[in-house]
Amino acid sequence: MFELFFTKSSEGVEEKENLEDKRMFDELADYVVSRNITSAEIQEAYFRLCGVVDSEEPTAVVRQLQEKMRLMTEQRFPLNRFTKLIETTDLVENGDKDFYRFVDGLNITIEEKDVLKSIVFRMRSGELVILTEGNHEPITELVINATDIPQHFFGFMLSRKIKEVLTRLPHEAKIEFSFKEK
Repeated sequence: MFELFFTKSSEGVEEKENLEDKRMFDELADYVVSRNITSAEIQEAYFRLCGVVDSEEPTAVVRQLQEKMRLMTEQRFPLNRFTKLIETTDLVENGDKDFYRFVDGLNITIEEKDVLKSIVFRMRSGELVILTEGNHEPITELVINATDIPQHFFGFMLSRKIKEVLTRLPHEAKIEFSFKEK
């Protein structure tokens, strides 16, 4: 009986800690995004927090971020969770390059690839229509408003949206893209 009570109790504590971790992580992510902090700056703050880097004086941004991280670890935030933020920020920063590689790997015409790449390269707004070959009914229409998306997120966000649509299709489906600029 005691063992069952202890198990239930520790599960509740664990769940509460996970919610607190998530809240702190989300706050840190918002802080990073709102200040356009790069993955390199996050990594430097993390290394400094771990005592790995102590050469040269850090920038004000790195110093402030390191202090924020230090306060979080004092509240039992797991040190290794900062690496997830570094990795995610790096993914977003490299979103355009990854988008271009993704587009190159699609089985579509060169013209369609050029159009897709130009959407990101030129930050074009409009309507991207995805349909299956020979079918005139669109699978989806993505309305893209380039002014609503920060430039460094554009390729990342567009590739996520397209991949989301493609996962709903049969693997052998041949797709086509068209774009109307607005």
